[in-house]
Amino acid sequence: MEVSLILDPLLSRHGPTYIAARLAEAMNGPEAPCRVFTSVNKWSGAPLKVEVLTGLPTPGFLGRIPTRVARKLVMPLAERKLLSKVQNSKGKQIVFTFGDVSLPLAQKLHALGVTVVREKFNCARATARTILYQAYGSLGVAPSHGLDDASIKYENDGLAIADAVFCPSPQVAKSLRALGIPDDRLIATSYGWEPARFAGSHKSFPADGGVTLVFVGYLCVRKGAHILLDAWQKANIKGRLIIAGAIEPIIQERYASVLQRPDVKYMPYTDDVPSLYRSADWFVFPTLEEGGPLVTYEAAGCGVPALVSPMGAGAFTRDKVDGIVLDSVNPEEWAQEIASLPSREEERRGMAASAKSRSLDFTWDKVGARRREILQGKFR
Repeated sequence: MEVSLILDPLLSRHGPTYIAARLAEAMNGPEAPCRVFTSVNKWSGAPLKVEVLTGLPTPGFLGRIPTRVARKLVMPLAERKLLSKVQNSKGKQIVFTFGDVSLPLAQKLHALGVTVVREKFNCARATARTILYQAYGSLGVAPSHGLDDASIKYENDGLAIADAVFCPSPQVAKSLRALGIPDDRLIATSYGWEPARFAGSHKSFPADGGVTLVFVGYLCVRKGAHILLDAWQKANIKGRLIIAGAIEPIIQERYASVLQRPDVKYMPYTDDVPSLYRSADWFVFPTLEEGGPLVTYEAAGCGVPALVSPMGAGAFTRDKVDGIVLDSVNPEEWAQEIASLPSREEERRGMAASAKSRSLDFTWDKVGARRREILQGKFR
């Protein structure tokens, strides 16, 4: 069995293509060799331990090509290269697609008898649009998501012909069932984390006698920023909320007074996220629409329990075991939960130990090995 991953449109250390690269490395082996196809390779740092083939043989200055140009002009070259490789290979071929790989490519692979497995790193677009429509509506503003009917149909057509879909959380699987995709084509899985990247003991913020909550990511409506900031203001506890990441304009505008509070520490960017996690008592993430947020795994790897929505829990956080899973979009209920945290220190320590221990079973090498075993068992 050979596995080819095709990534749309660029390979880099950020976003879904980072996940794909780490999975490819971990899945790769003599019994199931993996290779990665993409338009342009912008991977930085230590070289990947897996073959990478690009639409551009030697990117040179084109390595700085904008994403939209890579998708339109270079991605078709990568797709043709993949088709050629698959057609000239012997044995069982599996193509594992990340992102908006073209529907015509999936159809051609299907016609060749190649098994196509889709990665769904977010909920179905139809579900996402409903969630975001309601969330922006609660703020009295027009939705900002770009999920139009054509985009949703294109995704649905691709999902309909996939032989299987990897679902990195129960919420993703639920959204696909709503489209009518049968359970026998949905593969429950997870994401992971990179222990070497999170080694160390330094903390960005020393303890201050209160409860420290940390949020990492784009502070936007989709990730429940309005719920978090409203709840923090209402909770009125001794402590601090630390936020790292860019801010969506509507959130910046509506919650400027909260963001300027002395108990809210904001940094637009940090290259030392591990030290930030280690400064936290709780990782907080009331996100409304996700696939399998890496931040949840990474915080757990640093020994930090989570206060998350079901979307934020992903395939990892178990309620009252590794953290608290609050199934609500009501800021009042989030405020009540946050207000209870100072009196739950013993419970927090137990959850922290559980999260840390559980995280060791979700390193990329173990997650990738489990995926390889699933593919070998399902598509012999």
